[in-house]
Amino acid sequence: MIFNKICEIKGLTDQLFDYSLACNEEALELDAPCNMESAIGDYLSEMAFILRENSFSLDIEKLIWKDFKITVNSNFLGRIFNNITNNICKYADNKAPVCISSIYRSKDAGIEITNHIADKSSLFNTTGMGIRNITLMMKQMNGRAIVSHNNTEFRITLWFSRA
Repeated sequence: MIFNKICEIKGLTDQLFDYSLACNEEALELDAPCNMESAIGDYLSEMAFILRENSFSLDIEKLIWKDFKITVNSNFLGRIFNNITNNICKYADNKAPVCISSIYRSKDAGIEITNHIADKSSLFNTTGMGIRNITLMMKQMNGRAIVSHNNTEFRITLWFSRA
């Protein structure tokens, strides 16, 4: 009981820290442009490892790497994928696969992550701060996060501008 409360407080503290970083009005320093796979691949691999450790299966058939350069801030990207991974572990149904796919357009490219919701009522117990932080961090990296959900499915797409 106490350990759970400590974990909850730590999670909220992390979210507040992420929020303070994302709301910083100073210009964010972005890493040098690199291929999307180089920028994001390690974060997706780490996420896949953690999800598999938590009994999730993955569907990555539609995750295709193309020669598409983006610029990101590695610190923000790590925080974004950590947040998404934690949310999946908390709210997703591990009996259904987590789908990860890539989407390419002329001026931007996206990573889309979709999962089935384990318990609809659990979504009402969230502050929503993590998603707001992701949205703010993506904006600071000249990208955007698009979130949609219904009673059974949650989807987040991270859009990165072409460098």
